[in-house]
Amino acid sequence: MPRAKELDALLDAFMKVARPFVSDTSALFSQARIPYAQAGLLLHLFEIGAPRRVSELAHGYGISSRAITPLIDGLEQRNLVQRSPDPHDRRAVLVGPTDEGRAFLTRVEESVHCRGEHTFGQLDRDEIHTLLQLMRKVADHTAQDSYKKEA
Repeated sequence: MPRAKELDALLDAFMKVARPFVSDTSALFSQARIPYAQAGLLLHLFEIGAPRRVSELAHGYGISSRAITPLIDGLEQRNLVQRSPDPHDRRAVLVGPTDEGRAFLTRVEESVHCRGEHTFGQLDRDEIHTLLQLMRKVADHTAQDSYKKEA
């Protein structure tokens, strides 16, 4: 575990790198008038890559099916997602991005890539390789982490 000074410096550097990415992405969602919670769900759907049942989305997003329904409704009203019958279970409904939703998310992805080129373009191949290894290690740990801040 890093000492307090090292951790502070690491967190400061991390936030300086992450903040412009978050700002760019937030601006795109804001310009499209997509609320924060709906933006998160739309990004989650894009990451999954295929339509999912409402219950699966809710579980993956960490909320109840009842709580996710208004988010889906809002995205559907904006023509960013669509509901369709589940071919394997007629009682279930699948939710996936529409062509318009995919196009919007492609613009978000292009913005992130542009920011990434600007941010990391100064690094040589060895530096990128080292940073990538470290970031994957942190990301893998984060994905498995059950950290909860103690009150």
